[in-house]
Amino acid sequence: MEEEAVEEEEEAPTEPEGAAEPEPEPEPEPEPEPGQPGQPEQPEQPERARARRSSSRREARRQGAEAAAIREVKQHRRLRLEREQQREANAAAATVDEARSEGEAGDVPAGWAPLGERLSLTLAVPLDADEAIAVRQPFEQVGLRVVEVLRVQNRPLWRRFATERELLAQLHGAGWEPNERRLYHATSQDALTLAEGPGLDERFSSGGGNLGRAIYCASNPRKAHQYARGSAVTRIRELRRRQVLVVRCILGDCLRLARGETRRDWVKEPPKPPGLARRGSCGEYDSVAGEPQPPTYFEEFAIYNRYRVYPEFIVVYDDMTALPSRQLIDEFMEGLPTEQGSRKAATTFEEEAIDWLLAAQLDVVAAIEAFNKYNNA
Repeated sequence: MEEEAVEEEEEAPTEPEGAAEPEPEPEPEPEPEPGQPGQPEQPEQPERARARRSSSRREARRQGAEAAAIREVKQHRRLRLEREQQREANAAAATVDEARSEGEAGDVPAGWAPLGERLSLTLAVPLDADEAIAVRQPFEQVGLRVVEVLRVQNRPLWRRFATERELLAQLHGAGWEPNERRLYHATSQDALTLAEGPGLDERFSSGGGNLGRAIYCASNPRKAHQYARGSAVTRIRELRRRQVLVVRCILGDCLRLARGETRRDWVKEPPKPPGLARRGSCGEYDSVAGEPQPPTYFEEFAIYNRYRVYPEFIVVYDDMTALPSRQLIDEFMEGLPTEQGSRKAATTFEEEAIDWLLAAQLDVVAAIEAFNKYNNA
């Protein structure tokens, strides 16, 4: 038996080396699901069709609800805007009524904005408004370009002014006229601080004027410009910007002096001659006017009582006259002591020269004197 088994094993054929393995049989492709390409469309089941229609109805209801919500929001916004506009209109009407009532009561001028509980308020007036145009024209006629007009609403100062006007009418008696005029005043102090606070005060006058210690006002803004306060910064672009107060003055019975006549020791209104004093009047002039002097011929008035001056506007402007020539600048610099000219850089010193020449109305001698006085003080 063992021999037969050995023989059978020997007779079994052996595969040659390097023979290829038999290829695996390909797997059958999966059948496509219904509805996919290659599979014929199956008729839609009734349940699935009903679900699809129900989903479409739900989507339509959702979109309709969103559209309704959007319409409601828009309507709410429109109604809110209308209510806000109505409130603003009512507030504006109330403001006008309040301003009108204050003006009619004589408490403040009719054109003022309501002050409420405030004592003073300064408001910028649009430059194209009639009020600002009336203020601008005298400035622009003499080469001063107005860049800002501020209306001063100071209740205490206005009450004081109106009370003084009534008092003068009582003191002078019948036939007296307040002779109110709009004039121009320049101050070395900050105009806004003065206008919103105590106002102008003759007691703080330098006392060196030709008409004594008083509040000086000019009939032309170019005259006030000679004393206007400018920027402390001596940059060229800021040299010409100044500010002047437009003031309402009670001139009343005004004494006019002869040309060249001065009264440097006066501190109050002069008395009238006996023949000119009206019966029952206080017997004094209310203001003094100096005779216009060449080359400007601008009138200048002296008011000795601060109650008779009310600052109506603050006007900020640029002087559009020509800058000093190169020759004037050189003359100014050559006329100064050497140590003054050598302590600064040339460009900075030239800017300061322009500033001093403009302040002195391009008068080289006056500019040098003012410069030396300032630096030696």
